[in-house]
Formats: sequence, structure tokens, C-alpha cells
Amino acid sequence: MTEVADRKTIVGIVDDLLMYARFAYGLPNFLRNTITLEDARRTVKQLLAEREANFLRLMERGVYGHPQSPYLPLLEMAGCEFGDIENLVREKGLESTLLALREADVYVTFEECKGRRPIVRGGREFPIKANSFNNPFLTVHYYSESGGSTGVGTRVQHDLDHLAVIAAHEMITYDAHGVVDLPKAIWRGVLPDGSGFDNTLRLAHYGRAPQEWFSPFYPYDFRPSQFKYRVSSLLTVMVGRMVGAALPWPKYVKVEDASVVARWAADSIKKHGECYIAAPVSRALRVCIAAEEEGLDLTGTVFRIAGEPATSAKVQRITSTGARIFTTYGFSEIGRIGMGCSNPLEPNDLHLCESICAMIPYETRVPATDIKVPAFNFTSLLPTAPLILLNAESDDYGITETRSCGCPLGDLGLHTH
Repeated sequence: MTEVADRKTIVGIVDDLLMYARFAYGLPNFLRNTITLEDARRTVKQLLAEREANFLRLMERGVYGHPQSPYLPLLEMAGCEFGDIENLVREKGLESTLLALREADVYVTFEECKGRRPIVRGGREFPIKANSFNNPFLTVHYYSESGGSTGVGTRVQHDLDHLAVIAAHEMITYDAHGVVDLPKAIWRGVLPDGSGFDNTLRLAHYGRAPQEWFSPFYPYDFRPSQFKYRVSSLLTVMVGRMVGAALPWPKYVKVEDASVVARWAADSIKKHGECYIAAPVSRALRVCIAAEEEGLDLTGTVFRIAGEPATSAKVQRITSTGARIFTTYGFSEIGRIGMGCSNPLEPNDLHLCESICAMIPYETRVPATDIKVPAFNFTSLLPTAPLILLNAESDDYGITETRSCGCPLGDLGLHTH
């Protein structure tokens, strides 16, 4: 047993070294080859035009062409071959195909997708692991860990090409909200929390690296369990600066020290008139409370908030300082997939990035209750997706509708809110 464990440890170290070598090789090009707003728009339009073809390609290669795919037994039980899916997509369209598969029990629950429970369908049980849904054809450049807000976090693989796609969607969103060229700060974590890392790299990919990276976690903790993550974050900043991308060094700002971020915002407003801060809703609220306590006017501050629903009470408290907000939605297993409408009906009004994923709501009973909710079921469309998802339930639900809102995201073809 010791020899087996030692061998696994050695294999793991070698795999990590190869991964970081790929990252170090690919990062300079990612940072040098910045995109323009027109590039971003063109990317989104192209992916929207190719979404059905991309879905079929991912199904053919990543599911039917991958013998270890956890979806194969479900499709077999449903009597569904690849040709059947091709015909369904051609005759009924993508969303109708996914709904037909969902009604044939081709889906995975949130707990199954996390590898916490085996898949059980029709009296049969299929053991799975957290990595069973990993995209086997992904070029892995780095790992992060999901937040684990509903349990133990899971390790998620990332590809710089996928990050570039998310960056294009983010740029058109920032343009819609008029914040592309504002001075920027993020109050997000360091690896293994990927939120600060991803935010910084995405902004840098379109030439707008943040001026400040505030982290609620100590960035210079070099204990053995954190060493490779901390070194990765710091080396990324060094490489970025070497190739001309002014990436900021992460600064430790505890949640109770929100006044540090509030003062940065106030100073930026004095110099530039406006500024942008990316933070979870609760941290954005703390910044506003700290500003009120110090008598700072945040008029001109734009918060991009995520990580939790923006409740009416929190939004009212944030905007009472003169700041404004917009929201985004995503999770580490697929990336940012909901972008805040610039003509919203309410704060959580988001455009689904139909170019990146497909989503169908499906009525599901909340565990241990008789309550039923329209749970979101997500399907990956891109070959660069970290996980291959096919009607994968998230632990979120909400209202879904298609409408023209008159904002730039809708004009590009993102009509699902």
C-alpha cells in the first residue's frame, strides 16, 4: 500500500510540473495577445452561430467517444445513440433536445456532479468520482478549488483558451455598463481560490489589468499545503510584468478592514471621477458601510457583484452611498455564464451566455421538503469547458424568459434572461 501511495504521489507531482510548464509557456501569449471590443463581439456572435454544432461535437467526442463518460450508461438506458441526438437537434433544436433527454432521465443532480453520491437510475447504481465529469481533452493550465459553499470544495481544471472566451463575454458586458476603461480593483482571493486569479487574468486579456488586487486570504502563506498555489499566483504576476502586463501584487485585506477598499475607491473617484470594484455582494456591502463610517462619498463607484444573490436590502444599502451595481453569475466548473443586463428589470436580471452553455429549467423537488422549484440544468457547449456537463443540475433556480431588452448584450443575440 505504501508503494502504491508513493507511486501516486510521484505521478501527481510529475503531472503538476507538466501542468505548470504548460501554463508558463502559454501565459505570455495569453497576456500579449490582447483582444479589442470588436474581437470580443465577433467571438460571441461566432459562438452563437455555432452552438448546435459545438454541442454535437462535444457529445460525439467527449461523451460517446469517451468510454469512461458517466453519461454513457444513462444514454444507454434511454436507448439514445449519437445519431438520435443529431436528428433531435436538427428537427427540434438544442433546448428541445435537452428537454427530451432530461425527461428520459439523462441528467445528473448537483450532488452527483460533485461526486458525493453515485448516480442511481431505474434501480441501477453507477459509482462516480468528482473528476468523472472532467473534460478528458482539455489542455489543463492550472487548478483551482470550487468554493464549497454547500459542502467540501472540489478541484477544478482550467484552460487559458476557455478563460479567453469568458474574457470576451466579460468585455462586452463591461462595455454595456460603461466600465471598460475605469480604474479597477478586485477584492477576491488567491489560489486555490481561483476568483481573484481568474478576474485578474481576464481583465489583462483585454488590456485592462486591475490597479489593485485585494485578497481576503493571506497571499504569502507558504506552508506546504499552500506553497504551490501561492508560488503560482506570485510567479504569474512576475511573468505578466515581464511581458508588459501590469498585473498587481495581491494585498492582504481582511473582511473587517473594508475601509482600505473604501479609501481606494474614494481616492480613485477624486482622480478619475469613477472606479470599478469586483467583489462578492457581502464584501461590497462592507465597503459601503465602511465608507459611511468614514464619511466617504462613493458616487461614481461601480460594483460588479457576484457570489450570492443580490437581495433588495443589500442593493439598497450599497446604492444609498451613491454607488451603482451590476451582477454576474457563474461557478468554477463552467465559468461566468450570466452577465448583468444594462437595462434590467431588477438587480439579478442576467443574460445567459448561450454561446458558452445551454440551460433548461426543470421542476425539481427540494430535498427533505415538498417544495418544487425550476432548477437550472446546464450543458457545456465548448471543447474548452472544464467539465462536460449534460443536463447537470446546479443548486440554483430562478425565473427564465426570452425577451428583447434593448441593451447591447441583447443586440448581440443573448436573448435569454
